[in-house]
Amino acid sequence: MQNGMLEPYLESKGLADKATQVLVYFAVAKLGEKPTDGITDMNPEGLTAANGKWAEEASNRFNNVGLSCKVLDKKPFMAAMFEKLIWICSFMVIGAMHAPCTVGGVETNHTEEVTALINEMAAAVPDVEFEPQLPERLLAYARSVAHFPTAVKEFEWRNGFFNNLSKQAYKKGIMKDPLPLHSYYLNVLGVGKPIPFPFQNYKSFMTQEEEEAQHELLTRFEAKRARRLARRARKKAEAEEMKKRELEKAESAKLDYNKSPSARNGKSGSGGRDKAKPTKGGNNLNSNTFPKPKKYPFFFK
Repeated sequence: MQNGMLEPYLESKGLADKATQVLVYFAVAKLGEKPTDGITDMNPEGLTAANGKWAEEASNRFNNVGLSCKVLDKKPFMAAMFEKLIWICSFMVIGAMHAPCTVGGVETNHTEEVTALINEMAAAVPDVEFEPQLPERLLAYARSVAHFPTAVKEFEWRNGFFNNLSKQAYKKGIMKDPLPLHSYYLNVLGVGKPIPFPFQNYKSFMTQEEEEAQHELLTRFEAKRARRLARRARKKAEAEEMKKRELEKAESAKLDYNKSPSARNGKSGSGGRDKAKPTKGGNNLNSNTFPKPKKYPFFFK
């Protein structure tokens, strides 16, 4: 049962195609209260969904207590999962930007802002096709849980997914943030890792002070990266030089051995000494191999 992005974790544990997953759209405001089902004016059948081996059983259990739950195949389930992720990430961030603010407050007073963020997140999600009217569906769900508070939390499982998409783009050399609005909001809130993309990409919604701060961040980051690359190149050169010296040393030792009198006479390389001759019993041992027996007192005879 999830409220965030669990796929990377499940894959790391070998459970991606084995676990039964449930997208929970019903909500309980506090202990003892009746759950609010995920039924909206755009999705009267309910939004809670299940996928996997025990999906039917999970759906039946929710239905038995009056909660909706549909069973989906993997592809539509993944689209539904990302819709849920986009909903909680976008509404929590916009709510935190205008704190104190409820989910209903975001839906009513900051509709344009949250819609822009929803569209940005949906465009950045790879290999997923969403059904039409995505913002409208998520706004409709927000109306069903309008009294819930907003806060950015469980970052690794929620907004961390989109923050990582920005980081991956930068590491690939794509000098344009696929999620500039999201990165900007995280930077203002002081959450996650700031992405040092060129500040020109953020000018449409940055103040002069924030633009200068972003430029300073980029300058520091590029200097740090240059030092790291130089250090890596230096270590590589040192390793190659050490390997070259070892090869030269081995080659020199081989040449010295071939020039030695013992090598020319076909003797062992033990300073020109002959090998020990076998004893009468056939063992290759000389008289100095074992110590001489001690002389014990007469009463041991």
